[in-house]
Amino acid sequence: MFDEPLVDKWRPDTVDEIQGNNKNIAEIKAWLRDFEAGDQAKLLHGPPGTGKTSTAEALSNELDVPLMEINASDARKSDDIERFVDQADSSPITSEYKLVLFDEVDSMSGRANLEPLKDYLDSPSNPTVF
Repeated sequence: MFDEPLVDKWRPDTVDEIQGNNKNIAEIKAWLRDFEAGDQAKLLHGPPGTGKTSTAEALSNELDVPLMEINASDARKSDDIERFVDQADSSPITSEYKLVLFDEVDSMSGRANLEPLKDYLDSPSNPTVF
């Protein structure tokens, strides 16, 4: 009946298509547009389905910044976290920087060594959203 899930079909492509949270979205947009290496990461929070991931994707689309999405729930081992941090820290080929999205960060395993992630967050080379 449907070729794709409705949540994907109707996901906003630009920030203007997002309803609500205008002040916060404008703040995040300005942060991304003016990002400099070392700027603090952003934490988007709220219940499931409130548009956190959609906001990051819409910002990436609108500002033509590559999006690198990492599902943090896949970070079960220290090696996984190190690999994710290496990917987040790398420079994109087609742009000055990329937007790094650590999605589902609340499900990261507390047993893994989080030091590489903490070190990266001290001075991120790319704008990073959790």
